[in-house]
Amino acid sequence: MKSFFRIIIWFVFIFGGIGLSVYLDRHLLHLKELQRGVIYYIVLGIGSMLFANAFFSTGNVGRALAKYGRKAKDLPRMQTDQLVTTGIYAMMRHPMNQTLMIFPMAIAIMIVSPSFIFIIAPLEILAMYIMILLIEEPETRKKFGKAYDDYCAKTPRFCFKWECLKALTHNSYDKK
Repeated sequence: MKSFFRIIIWFVFIFGGIGLSVYLDRHLLHLKELQRGVIYYIVLGIGSMLFANAFFSTGNVGRALAKYGRKAKDLPRMQTDQLVTTGIYAMMRHPMNQTLMIFPMAIAIMIVSPSFIFIIAPLEILAMYIMILLIEEPETRKKFGKAYDDYCAKTPRFCFKWECLKALTHNSYDKK
């Protein structure tokens, strides 16, 4: 149930952000429609590549979590009973959340919405970060105890180094 609630929140962020940005762009910034020049298509291309990268990375991280985080076969979908500390999880504690946090900005760039890019997406990313701090990490700490504390001591929450970003897009679930 918790996973379902988080998915709903994520969809509200994305689709609510799109709706709010359209409203703000038209009524607050008085933008009827952005010019469809070369810059528009370059920005659209950048947003599309960022979206595709985040989508692919999310799949890779999900496969790693499913492969190494589930010992019991009867666990509900998206649940784990093992602390995963290998592959991409050896580089950062929240690779799935890191990739999910890219989606609002990717969509904002794809729809070329100034209010989404500069106001809404950053606020959504901040909200996701706060949920990680206040919900995800305490739940994981409660579930795995000292093992999670030890893991936290040696592994950063997120990693933006090139090696980490590259590992997100590769099949890191094959490496144990």
